[in-house]
Amino acid sequence: MEICPKCDSNMKNSVCIDCLKEEIVEWIGREEKHLVEIVEDVTEDLKLYKGKHFGCVFCNKKINLCEDCYKQEVYNTIREADSRLAEVFLSKFMKITPMIML
Repeated sequence: MEICPKCDSNMKNSVCIDCLKEEIVEWIGREEKHLVEIVEDVTEDLKLYKGKHFGCVFCNKKINLCEDCYKQEVYNTIREADSRLAEVFLSKFMKITPMIML
């Protein structure tokens, strides 16, 4: 099993952050179009974590972060811009309780 370079947890998912971003951007574009660029920017920043991990089941790109870390960062970013929408994001995309970053 591969280890996430950000949280040191076992990476159990097999979807890259670009594919996750596409799903999130599609949703957030319907809710608040101005936040699309913010989600795209945080995704680009997180690509700095270099992964040598297995390929994504959708596009076969290498997975550099676990799904939980990616979604946590996106949640934190959305929460800074729109707390109401962040709550919707939680219910739609997150299976875990977010770590509130203060």
